[in-house]
Amino acid sequence: MKIARRHKIELSELILFCRENIGQIEDDFCLYCQDSDVPLSQGMWIYVEEYPVGDDAGNDVFPDFVVKNELELLYYGEQFVDVLNNVLMQAIDPGCGLIVEALDYYMNNDDFMVI
Repeated sequence: MKIARRHKIELSELILFCRENIGQIEDDFCLYCQDSDVPLSQGMWIYVEEYPVGDDAGNDVFPDFVVKNELELLYYGEQFVDVLNNVLMQAIDPGCGLIVEALDYYMNNDDFMVI
């Protein structure tokens, strides 16, 4: 199942959608936001869009939608899904707050949070 691209959604809404459809989510997406330096929160507004591609010099070339809207890369879809799966394996019916905490932990530590 592909997640809809190029529309504004709260992080908590995306988490709930992915949690309910975890076995069917394709991880070929990235999460983008206005300011990637802001701490993750359930109410954070994000956009789902394609991965950047590399140019001949090895630089990331972001999708036109990302550039046009001055968005910043927040999370790679593969990592997002991996963190969500990890939380779901450790906790029964985890809330969005715990998942956001685990996403933030992964971003800061490049490792999964032990729950």
